[in-house]
Amino acid sequence: PGVGALANSHPGLVNTRMSPPKINSAGLHRYSDPGVGAFSSFNDVAFTARHHIQAGMEIFADYGEGYFADVLENDWVHIPMSEDYEEGDNIVWRFWSTVHGRVDTSYAKLLWTFIRQLAA
Repeated sequence: PGVGALANSHPGLVNTRMSPPKINSAGLHRYSDPGVGAFSSFNDVAFTARHHIQAGMEIFADYGEGYFADVLENDWVHIPMSEDYEEGDNIVWRFWSTVHGRVDTSYAKLLWTFIRQLAA
């Protein structure tokens, strides 16, 4: 495995960009040639930080939503995808833009807690 094995994936926390890999199977067939699992046919992948990543912070890459397709087939599992985070950001933005300057901060926090409890 290469450097890509260091990165985790979380659609809401992606802090890197990945260049497309070069694919070279060395003429071996993935399902019939012995030893083919000993190497990756994906080469020359580079990761670039989207912004400064402080020492000790986790590296997150975008695996792509297709990576989670098998898991999502189970009704009992929900993995938030990019559009879920965008929708959540919009809900929070609409709430705070509605209450900002109209109610005091402690009341707004109490109202937000109530809304979260209703959604749970």
